[in-house]
Amino acid sequence: MKKVLKVLFLLIFTLSLQACGSDAQASSILASGDFISLHSSTYLSSGEYTNKRSEIFIDQLDYENELLNYSNDTALTIDFTENKVLLVDMGRRPSGGNSISVSKLENFDQYALVTVTLSVPGDNCGTASVLTNPFEFIQIATQKEILIKEEIIFIDCAS
Repeated sequence: MKKVLKVLFLLIFTLSLQACGSDAQASSILASGDFISLHSSTYLSSGEYTNKRSEIFIDQLDYENELLNYSNDTALTIDFTENKVLLVDMGRRPSGGNSISVSKLENFDQYALVTVTLSVPGDNCGTASVLTNPFEFIQIATQKEILIKEEIIFIDCAS
């Protein structure tokens, strides 16, 4: 019986030490329902081009005003007490075949981490020689601080 209690004590002690790490944070990956694509295109309706950037909107007016720079779409009514709107803009690209999108949203105790995926054609892809400017406006269901992580995928067209 004493051996069982010792093993149990060591197990509980070990688990409690692991939980005390200063870098430990609760995390959960949120479903795609927690972020919704509102507007996206490979071209700006104005015919202009932008530099690569991202921006977070916390009110309806700022979101509507920025959307006017990108699209002729009608702005949707967003509940900014529950949501934020994220703009991800790939900037001017020298060819077709580029895209940008949110691929993951992770919810931590103090912040939300958004993973943005940039897809670009690989060297073996035949693409149109036309300037593009992929962008997307995304509704994010959070009021936490939003951090953005980027990843890039090179599309292999050699099949």
